[in-house]
Amino acid sequence: MSSFLSRLNSPFAKAVLWLATGVALASAAFLATQASRRDFRPLQMVLRTYSVAPTFELPIQLALEDTLHGQGRIRRTGVDGQLLIAAPQSIHDQIPGLLASFGNAQSEAPTLLFDVWYVVATDGPANLEEPSLQSIRGTLDQIVKVDGAKRFEIRRRKAVRVQVGADAEADPVVAIRSPRLLKRADGTEVIAAGVDLGNEPGVDKSSPFDSRLKTRVEMVPGETIVISQTARKGVERFETLYELVRVSR
Repeated sequence: MSSFLSRLNSPFAKAVLWLATGVALASAAFLATQASRRDFRPLQMVLRTYSVAPTFELPIQLALEDTLHGQGRIRRTGVDGQLLIAAPQSIHDQIPGLLASFGNAQSEAPTLLFDVWYVVATDGPANLEEPSLQSIRGTLDQIVKVDGAKRFEIRRRKAVRVQVGADAEADPVVAIRSPRLLKRADGTEVIAAGVDLGNEPGVDKSSPFDSRLKTRVEMVPGETIVISQTARKGVERFETLYELVRVSR
């Protein structure tokens, strides 16, 4: 026995023992690594396109991004109402239920009403009490605060009803282009649209104001925006054209 123990204590025996221990530890680490690799299954991404009403495209996209939890990607295709989603099948299985939760997400897009007033203001006694001005009285009060007392006259009024995402015209005078429903960071709903304003053919040919104005607006439903032009009318007289645009649902 003492001879065996002395052999174990020899330098050669110790080296062999350390080598065997190292091999055992390395083998254990390798087997653990292989086991973890067998447990890891990379997610298989499935690419699909979903059609939604353009009106709900943004809120649905935000809701889907919450559903993905970083496990996929969602992109707009550039075509209104088309969302491209790359995600695992388990995520795709949840999407129909999420779309159904929007209720009318697949229904016809809602319509919006745009009211437009062409108001000419001249120097003179204020006439804000006139019955014809009461529908825009609040806006005219704000104009007076900024520009001073004026005498107002509504030269023309137009109303355009347009479907979200579409175009519509009221004669050749007012055109609304591709209105969209959006939400600001604070949750406020706004409507963005292209607005073309112009004079009727054969009318106001001598008008000193620009005959056509094209702009894009972003406004809260019920809010009125004011676009103004000032022009000389005679030697010492000036007129201001206020184009008022209001949108409602």
